[in-house]
Amino acid sequence: MSNPEIPNEEELRQRIRERLQERERIRDEHRGFQQQRREKASREEDYRRIVQEEESRFYADRPDLIEYVNELGETEFVTRDELRAREGYFNYEEKVENTEQEKRKVFMKLILLLLLLGVGAVQLFIYIQDDFGEIAVFSNVKGAHILLDGERLGEVTDAVITEVTPGRHLLQLEKPGYRMHDVVVLEIDVKKNRRSPVSVEMVPASLQ
Repeated sequence: MSNPEIPNEEELRQRIRERLQERERIRDEHRGFQQQRREKASREEDYRRIVQEEESRFYADRPDLIEYVNELGETEFVTRDELRAREGYFNYEEKVENTEQEKRKVFMKLILLLLLLGVGAVQLFIYIQDDFGEIAVFSNVKGAHILLDGERLGEVTDAVITEVTPGRHLLQLEKPGYRMHDVVVLEIDVKKNRRSPVSVEMVPASLQ
């Protein structure tokens, strides 16, 4: 005995065909709606294009009018006074002008800051340079080691000793077989930003 709740094969196939047909009908309707929307959008676009072309031709001989796109995206031809009278237009223009002014102010401040930094760097360099002096050491004997305040500097005659702090310093020359003539050490007064020349005579150590 067959179960009445279970359709036979033919009934099942018929139901499936009906469902497929309904689905295709809905699809066709949807495609039709989409096609209608596309056609409507195309007609509206053509309408806007034609209107814009005709307006441009009509106002072509009116140099006092300005082509203006309003907040709705529509193109209008208005005078400059009408354009300024539009709500928010003048404020917008003023805002743009203020923005440009602010940019110029910031740029000028940046230039001024860079100039001040440059001047400060130069002054600092000069100040640092002024904190030192130099000693130019000459001798009749070349290659004598230079000692400043008892410290061998690694320099030999003739040489210029740089970055010497201002004030009194003790200078000596040493070379095997030689000694400084008449003195053991020379006292030198170094001035800021000045070069102090010193000429040291050396004689053979065997001479008394």
